[in-house]
Amino acid sequence: MGKFNRLEDIVVWQRARSLSNRIVKISFLDGVAMEYDLKRQIRRSGASIAANIAEGYGRRSKKEFAHFLDIAYGSAVETKSHLFRAHDEGYVSEEDFKEIFGMIDEINRMLFVLANKVRGG
Repeated sequence: MGKFNRLEDIVVWQRARSLSNRIVKISFLDGVAMEYDLKRQIRRSGASIAANIAEGYGRRSKKEFAHFLDIAYGSAVETKSHLFRAHDEGYVSEEDFKEIFGMIDEINRMLFVLANKVRGG
């Protein structure tokens, strides 16, 4: 599957993993107990980005890898939506919001480029 010998070689997967870890950390900041459903949703959608990259890579087909990269992109957009809600409701500071928002934007750009390359574009 191209120039990747292992999942760990995929930089966007590394970034998605870091994002997921960052989201888990903010969900516990200052003892703030985010609304249970929101906390669960943002953590799941955040984790889903890396998971979908991994699943697509594991399928060992360019077509399926590109498809799962698209799904990961959708999970990133979903995470961004949950992040907006968490910020709007005062669970996430402006500083954390900007940092995580930037991480998601970077991941989305990387996913878009990688999916196009995998498709041969």
